[in-house]
Amino acid sequence: MKTTQQSNREPAKEQPASKPGTKPRRRWLQFTLRGLIVLMIFAAIGAFWLRSEVLRAREQRLAVERIFELGGRVRYAHELQPDGQLVAKPVPPGPKWLQELLGENLFLTVKGVYLQDVEATDADMDVLAPLNDVET
Repeated sequence: MKTTQQSNREPAKEQPASKPGTKPRRRWLQFTLRGLIVLMIFAAIGAFWLRSEVLRAREQRLAVERIFELGGRVRYAHELQPDGQLVAKPVPPGPKWLQELLGENLFLTVKGVYLQDVEATDADMDVLAPLNDVET
């Protein structure tokens, strides 16, 4: 004898048809693949720029450390007025929270290097090569 099992499932309910001329409701934050690719390209460009700035700041920091080891002095752009005179109370550029997060060297630019009465070798001078903005 064959027994048939009856299903306890209810029949599927039909979705009400949307009214003609109305747009279907879109999900929140729905992106297209093209939009995500464009977003990733801009994020990659920003990350590349930040990396290059961090490397520049690192090279500058190493050069400044070597200058201090030799007994020299360094002046940053925010410490000098356009005519070359010292600013009375220099304020480092950039937001304080970002300086703490990324380091203050990222915002500083060396404008002056002073090596008077200092014996420096050619190898010491090669360390100064990354300082492109030095004027004095």
